[in-house]
Amino acid sequence: MPIIDRDDVKDAGAIKTTARDDRIHFLIGEVQAEAESFCQRKFDRATYTEHFDTAGSQGFVLVANPPIISITSVTDDAQVSARAIDVSANVRDEQEYYDRGEVRLWNAESVFTNGDAAVNVVYVGGYDRQNLPKDLKGALVNEVLFRLNNPNRWGVKSESADGVNVAYDMDGNFAAQTAAVLKRYRQWWRDIA
Repeated sequence: MPIIDRDDVKDAGAIKTTARDDRIHFLIGEVQAEAESFCQRKFDRATYTEHFDTAGSQGFVLVANPPIISITSVTDDAQVSARAIDVSANVRDEQEYYDRGEVRLWNAESVFTNGDAAVNVVYVGGYDRQNLPKDLKGALVNEVLFRLNNPNRWGVKSESADGVNVAYDMDGNFAAQTAAVLKRYRQWWRDIA
């Protein structure tokens, strides 16, 4: 489900007509899908189930779609004995951990069992319209407006005509300003995991 809507785009672009509503709706989905791919995560609030490989004395895992709103369950050694961890007593619940997407053990539990897909976490995470950061909302809205108003320039880094060369400030498929904001929400750890 999109985290921005047509009214957000029309308000920001001072668009009064309904003539381009279908195009705006299409671009919202396109921009969010590309942003999620770029950031290696989903943005919309939902219930997610993730499995984690663990090794060594690992006492935490990082979920893919922070911030964590709530943790439903944590199962350790999921492949063998499926030991349920008491979330209320043995998983840290401070906001700083939830904001980073960190599921960290404490109290009677100190480390997860080693193994492939040994830890299973079910949680509610991501953003909705009430907790969507202003910079992320602005970047997505502005990217939609850029693509709406410049359909022939999107993805083009430079153009030449009549002896004039114009370069656009792009970073991949995004305007550089959009990409700069998206990089704050990118799950870089997934590149090395």
